[in-house]
Amino acid sequence: MIVKIKFYLADSSQSVYIKFGEKAGNYTPAFSMKLMRADKRGHLKIEVDIEIEDIDDRSHRCKYFVESELGAMERFGQKASSFYQSQIGTRISMF
Repeated sequence: MIVKIKFYLADSSQSVYIKFGEKAGNYTPAFSMKLMRADKRGHLKIEVDIEIEDIDDRSHRCKYFVESELGAMERFGQKASSFYQSQIGTRISMF
């Protein structure tokens, strides 16, 4: 994930897709986000897709868009880089 965020920040003229888990099959719930191409002012949209684990066929999903900016995405990437060594209950955000 962090590598893809860094790649995106280096060239935000391309969309980047980040996925955790598989969206089909016998797996744990999946999460994905697509960082859309940023505009000239550094604004971007992020398509978020979260699986809600409440039915067996895995068809219950929550999809929504988040509007953000490159600086917030950079802060998120910095916080995410230390997330893997953090304590249970740690939260990260784009703010």
